[in-house]
Amino acid sequence: MPTADLKLLDIQNESLEDHYDLVMSVQVIEHLLDDIAALRNMAAIAGKYVLVSTIGGRMRASERAIGHFRNYSAVELCAKLEAVNLEVMWVRGWGWPFYSPMVRTVSEWLPNGPPVGELSRSERRAARVLHQLYRLNVAGRGDVITALARI
Repeated sequence: MPTADLKLLDIQNESLEDHYDLVMSVQVIEHLLDDIAALRNMAAIAGKYVLVSTIGGRMRASERAIGHFRNYSAVELCAKLEAVNLEVMWVRGWGWPFYSPMVRTVSEWLPNGPPVGELSRSERRAARVLHQLYRLNVAGRGDVITALARI
């Protein structure tokens, strides 16, 4: 996206005067203490749509370790979007069965948790295999929850 207009800000405490057709939050709000304030600020910036992707299901120890404050259900995510006056157009899950529960659960069994940093050769091979398996996930099901809402 060489022509994308990207901005960096603390979305819990800041907004922008500019407006954009689409404001996206991908795997972010579960890390924010004040998710409602963040969603409110995203809605203020959005000219048309807000897209939020986050993790659902049972909170794992590794997720706490990387700074998750919460996981969401689809109902909870929709309620929070509606609480900041956004109209939810659709919500979908992704990841069942190969990402979640399989990979999320198995990664908890690893001695050091999920791999972080540069991957070893064997970890890269496993990642390539998983990438192919992810293509077989059942459409619309899983713990990765994505919602599209409009102003």
